[in-house]
Amino acid sequence: MNLLSSQPPEKNSSSKIISDKEEKSTVENESIQSNQYVYNPNSFSLTNIQMMQVIGILEIFKPNNICEFGTGITTDVFEVYCKKYNKNLLNIEHNIKYQREHSKLFKLNKKKDVVINNIKYSQTNIYEGLEEFFKSYDKKFDLVLIDAPIGEANKYKYGRIQMIDLIVFNLLDNEGYFLIHNTEKHCIQNSVNILLSLFKKNNYNTVVENLGYNNNKRLTIIHFKKK
Repeated sequence: MNLLSSQPPEKNSSSKIISDKEEKSTVENESIQSNQYVYNPNSFSLTNIQMMQVIGILEIFKPNNICEFGTGITTDVFEVYCKKYNKNLLNIEHNIKYQREHSKLFKLNKKKDVVINNIKYSQTNIYEGLEEFFKSYDKKFDLVLIDAPIGEANKYKYGRIQMIDLIVFNLLDNEGYFLIHNTEKHCIQNSVNILLSLFKKNNYNTVVENLGYNNNKRLTIIHFKKK
């Protein structure tokens, strides 16, 4: 496993791509246990090697407050971690079917426009009312995971653009990790590019790594630290 260095980033927006070939040896839906964490990779989830990377960040960096967009196998791992170390999780979800103990439910609107910090972003999928919620949120996150929505990605100009709320509303700690899944999708790339520009504008150094398999199910890992 290529475990991320625990050292702070020294260069702004440096990038590295890591090859992920573990799908060839991992059976879908096979339950996997790693360091007390149990999860079941599937055709839409993070891969096993990506999950090992996430667990490595949890166990080495020890984030205090985690924010996650979307519910999945990462939620299973985050819940175990938070219980194990008495840490905090906020899970943003739209479907009551996937609601967890730490979930906050929002209505999901597809192909809508949203205004964030007086800038309009069109043709995106949004959690209705998320900006108002974040305006009064009282914790700062040092680990964020954005699980990109499946399906209809080619119809969006921006995917999960509300990930930038965490910078716009000053909800990121001085150092941490920002993880985004499925960044091979063009609409997600557009949002990540805006996110990285906001990191720079708000005086964060960033180190970027991409962990994926044949440009599919790519996980972008951003290690950020205030200058």
